[in-house]
Amino acid sequence: WGFFMSGFVVCLGETLFDSTPAGIFLGGAPGNVAVHLSQLGAKVEFASRVGDDLLGREARRRLSSYGVGVSLLQSETTPPRSGGGGGAGDGPGGCETGFVLCEIAPNGDATYTFNEPAAWDVLAAEPALLSAVAAARCVVHGSLALRAPVTRSTLVSVVGAAKRRVFDVNLRPPHVDEPAIASAAAGAWLIKLNDDELPELARMLGLEAGAVGDDAAERASAAQLATATGAAAVCVTRGAKGAALWVAGGEGEGEWSQHSGFAAAVDARDTIGAGDSFLASLILSLLPDEPASPGVRHELDATDALARACAIGAFRREPAAPLDTRLSPTRPRRAPQAPSSRACPAPRQSTTLTPSSGSALSRREHDRARRGVAAAARRGQCECRDAQCPRLEPRCECDNEKRARWA
Repeated sequence: WGFFMSGFVVCLGETLFDSTPAGIFLGGAPGNVAVHLSQLGAKVEFASRVGDDLLGREARRRLSSYGVGVSLLQSETTPPRSGGGGGAGDGPGGCETGFVLCEIAPNGDATYTFNEPAAWDVLAAEPALLSAVAAARCVVHGSLALRAPVTRSTLVSVVGAAKRRVFDVNLRPPHVDEPAIASAAAGAWLIKLNDDELPELARMLGLEAGAVGDDAAERASAAQLATATGAAAVCVTRGAKGAALWVAGGEGEGEWSQHSGFAAAVDARDTIGAGDSFLASLILSLLPDEPASPGVRHELDATDALARACAIGAFRREPAAPLDTRLSPTRPRRAPQAPSSRACPAPRQSTTLTPSSGSALSRREHDRARRGVAAAARRGQCECRDAQCPRLEPRCECDNEKRARWA
């Protein structure tokens, strides 16, 4: 199934590559949401900034191949500096494309180490960006892009022109600017956050913070958050336990819907990207038909919207899902399919990273991964390195022993 809508959506924020034990993936929450929106039938433009480097050009190519508009994707005009220096986003010029080391815990949760400054830290408030934001039906941005002064200033200057705004809370310590996050929550049309972030945002706004995992406390916190910020809806994700949605009805009243998710049907190997596909589905379910309406689509039951979003989010976690945005030569786009009870094929990895110990990559392996993904992009061929292989896709059908391994 898919959604088709008039107008377009602008996703705004970080562009980066995730280095995980499973491989290298084009990531960043706003970019992931943009890809999923496009695959669900929406017209979407992505606003960010990449470096004057191979990964930046590859990011542009990959996004474009998935139908995401890249006219608002800015590029640095000078090559990246060698070495570090300065904090995130201290000034424009010479920043490389974003890169993050993701370490996966046994329960599937991820921790992140970002390079800084990165190109997305210096997103400029260009006239084309302001015009696009003002014309869009909806603007989607997260909290991570608020870490650096240049991009934070750009967000503040352009999002005020948005008809409606989705605020995707992603708290990634130490990149948490509490005053900026609290300010960004005010005036949002839809706020999405997880059950750990709900009491944190409530505290930032001076509201009572309920206990994590308590349904009554979550409902009360979501209702207070909607009232304090003027949000039409607040969505709380619960990982394997599903999600809940508060749709404001005025005078502090509203509708609280819950869905238990699909934990029994899906093995959550890691949670990276699951919330982004979930959010894309939820946005398109809730966007009203009337362009100027500040509310949500009341003709669509909130429980149905949650069920669809949870299904898409669960389906995204399986490696065989078509909403994969890993870095590799472009493959043909496939229409999204609804989840089914049929078992997914065994995952096929385009490139295997073998950590030195546990699931955490060492800094040497991190640097080697960066060099390896650049080499794969230059080759433009199947990563099995077999010249006779007819496939130019990340999930090559060649035998495992022919697949590339990091040297």
